[in-house]
Amino acid sequence: MPRKKARSSSSPWPSLPSDVAGEVLLRLPSYADRLCFGAVCRSWRAASAGHPPRLPSIVFIDGTFGGGFPEGERSFRLPRAAGHHGSSGAWLLFRRHDGGYSLLDPFSMAAMPPLPSLLSSSAAAAAACDAHNKPFAREREREEYDVVGLGRRDRLEVGAAEPDPRTLTVRRLVVCSAGLVAAVVGGEGQRLGKFAVCRPGAASWSVCGQDQWRRIKDMVMYQGKLYAVDHNEDLLAVIVVDDDGGAPPAVTRIRRAIRGAAPSFDPRRRLALHYLVDAGGELLMVRREVGSGRLQAVEERFTVFKAEFESKRWVEVSTLGDDGVALFLGKWGSRAVRAPEEHRKEWADRIFFLDDGASDGFWSPPLYALSTYDMRRQTTYRLLPVMSRHGADLFPATWIFPQQGTRVDAR
Repeated sequence: MPRKKARSSSSPWPSLPSDVAGEVLLRLPSYADRLCFGAVCRSWRAASAGHPPRLPSIVFIDGTFGGGFPEGERSFRLPRAAGHHGSSGAWLLFRRHDGGYSLLDPFSMAAMPPLPSLLSSSAAAAAACDAHNKPFAREREREEYDVVGLGRRDRLEVGAAEPDPRTLTVRRLVVCSAGLVAAVVGGEGQRLGKFAVCRPGAASWSVCGQDQWRRIKDMVMYQGKLYAVDHNEDLLAVIVVDDDGGAPPAVTRIRRAIRGAAPSFDPRRRLALHYLVDAGGELLMVRREVGSGRLQAVEERFTVFKAEFESKRWVEVSTLGDDGVALFLGKWGSRAVRAPEEHRKEWADRIFFLDDGASDGFWSPPLYALSTYDMRRQTTYRLLPVMSRHGADLFPATWIFPQQGTRVDAR
């Protein structure tokens, strides 16, 4: 047998130019292939981090990614992603045994300082919110927007009980910056929630004690500001004060940027889900109306609106533009994505959406599936089958977005 040739210490592979590496990565849409590329050496791993994937991926509760979406995507499993509680952009959210939370990027292995338990959200944190709010008390009547709810203790939804603090959990999370995280928190199995903010590594969340419990449907950062939508389709501007002087961040005001109206339902449709999407140049709201029973043959209906801040109203749009833009909707976050060339025609004006528990217990047991809605044909296609929590091996699932959104010309 010939003797093995000794590995040269001057292998050319680690010195692959970054522009060449970028061209290679553009031709590797599969996350599995990208992981293999980054596993070759440190320089290739660094090149992979500098050229993030173009498309979202699905991550299942057992840490499996892919699942056949997009078409041809090979599944792979990262044990470090198993058991996630939710997601925010590129971050997976995990709930720790002590009741706190942690954020991890499963691809780069970057981690944020830990987030505290909601049980540690003390009266002092609520008092800090109220202290921030006092200087604005006289300005409320002169506000550009309506001030909603703060300081009114009698605005709890009729028939709703105050959630047990021991059951509070994070129901929606937005990483606003490296030093600030916002969340919607609420009781297990309940539809009402409140806004909470904290700094990663802090000892407690700041939850406004005097704010009302609301039916908050979604929350998003848009052009550096925090917005939320409620069940009446009101767009709420959530004003957060985050001083550098050591005081904890706090929600000081909630202003109604757009006054919506609860949608009128077809008798066969009993549930409306709402999603906010930062589409670069536009803030979009998607209303999804579903049937009253999972076995009922009722076509789901989607309506897309863009926020007109000057006129303070929602304006319905019929297209997302001509650039092959698609919307990806999920309970833990949504995004507008410009499709790569190979998917541009088929993905134009498509809405990909997860049945991921966002129905607030409307179905029992909850359903989990991936579907797509064609805005032009107004038809829905099931991509991954409907499964119940008790019968699924991989569901529930969430989107993970390793790249930023794109500008959308919605009209």
